Amino acid sequence: MANPAADDGALTLARRADHLERLRREDFDLLVVGGGITGAGIALDGASRGLRVGLLEKSDFAAGTSSRSTKLVHGGLRYLAQLEFALTHEALTERYVLRDLAPGLVEWLPFVLPIFGSVFELGKLSMGLWLYDALAAMRAPNLHRRLGRQGLLELAPGLKQDGLLGGFVYSDCRTDDVRLTLEVLRTAVGQGATIANYAEVRGFVKDGAEPGKVVGVEVADRRSGESFAVRGRKVVLAGGVWLDRLLKLDDPTASPRIRPAKGVHLVVPRDRLGFDVALFLPTAPDGRLVFVIPWQGATLIGTTDTDYEGPLEAPLATAEDVTYLLESVNRAFPDARLQPSDVVSLQAGLRPLVGAGSGATTRASREDRVFETPSGLIAIAGGKLTTYRRMAQRVVDLAVRRLREAGHRVAETVCLTDRIPLGAFAPRPTRSTPDLDALPAETRDHLRRAYGENAAAIAAIAREQPDLGERIVPGLPNVKAEVIHAARHEMAQTVADALARRAHVVQLDRHQGRPAAVEVARLMGQELGWDEGRTSAEASRFEEDIRQFSAGEVMLR
Repeated sequence: MANPAADDGALTLARRADHLERLRREDFDLLVVGGGITGAGIALDGASRGLRVGLLEKSDFAAGTSSRSTKLVHGGLRYLAQLEFALTHEALTERYVLRDLAPGLVEWLPFVLPIFGSVFELGKLSMGLWLYDALAAMRAPNLHRRLGRQGLLELAPGLKQDGLLGGFVYSDCRTDDVRLTLEVLRTAVGQGATIANYAEVRGFVKDGAEPGKVVGVEVADRRSGESFAVRGRKVVLAGGVWLDRLLKLDDPTASPRIRPAKGVHLVVPRDRLGFDVALFLPTAPDGRLVFVIPWQGATLIGTTDTDYEGPLEAPLATAEDVTYLLESVNRAFPDARLQPSDVVSLQAGLRPLVGAGSGATTRASREDRVFETPSGLIAIAGGKLTTYRRMAQRVVDLAVRRLREAGHRVAETVCLTDRIPLGAFAPRPTRSTPDLDALPAETRDHLRRAYGENAAAIAAIAREQPDLGERIVPGLPNVKAEVIHAARHEMAQTVADALARRAHVVQLDRHQGRPAAVEVARLMGQELGWDEGRTSAEASRFEEDIRQFSAGEVMLR
């Protein structure tokens, strides 16, 4: 199948309108509902096997859980305490696969784990880290090692010394969760997949030769208001925390499969608290471990882990969440004295844990479950960012088996995604161009780090007119050309798509990018053909979209 992406120098998702037209007129072997990392992985796996793949996302790509993670590709050290050895081993193995496929996007980072007060705890963690390394086949770039008090203080100045026995340093990986999702989608499009965001599934088509079997979906285009049907031989539900809603569209009596758990992260300035290593702190009030991670020139703190029963579309952090995380950090760094006023932004995300269950969400399994419904739907529940590729493999293996049983030919029955480089972060040097070299060093370095091979395409856009090389907001390296690139090549449809997900201005600017909203809407409007009224409405909508990220809003609630 031909790649619909335009060949204009950028690795691109191409025009949304072209994808929508193909969704309307073509029949698909595999139709994926959900545009987070799980759905993206399924689309890439299916397309790389030669299946005709369509993907539909009701909001923006990665707008849910996949943009609100702790930004880690890791084994999950705490899962060892829950005896989830198979899950940990799979995740540790996937670190290496993803690092090889996208070395500029998945990067090794030292993690420091201090131990306070208990020699028993020190011994238990030592055994756990030896097991962690063993489950990774002793392949980490630096196997864990024990540190004394002085070694810990050199890596984390200001760490509380009272009761500090020592600790450990080990290796895991950091990523940009949204960019990872976009690069998987970009690679899927390169393999022939057809995708669309803001395309909401509102029902299932069951008019096939076999009564009661799903043969497609009813879709509403949330940008135009139009509705249409998309045909698919196998429909896969990868809707994360929205899975139960989708199952009830098929069968109103369907039992719940998902237990949403809320996780909150804070962003604080690096000059208030920041290190060159990540920290895993055992100082939360309830005994949980809290991450402190260098991220995008700032510091990310998280996460909470609590049951959630509110609206799925916009989970909100609370003042209690903020207090919990700040207290956890201040216990480890008493001189930091972080206050709510130090918080640049925050975000609440929902983990799609499997099962209703009871007890603490921290003890609920992160394993995924793949199942089928009587109507022929395939669904996946649970899972984690790190293992998305293996989750996708399990889903597509089942879909291929069912297609072959129904007499359909499949070009390739074996998963290939462990050898397909990911989009603009494939393992090759980022090319230099005169346009890129002409930019200031800080901008040039930011673009290469954030966009990989597509840095050159953004530099070419900046050449189109002088103001596109200007900063979006003061103090951050992001430039206006990124907004054009987001609309032209990454299917951004709203100001929040551009500033909260394609770039991270909303999370890194204390004002959440509000002063730039009108200008960003103007730039997007020129690119997407908005009239003056639409442009004004999109700028106004941005205020509603990003209110959930504002620490001031949270502390006032």
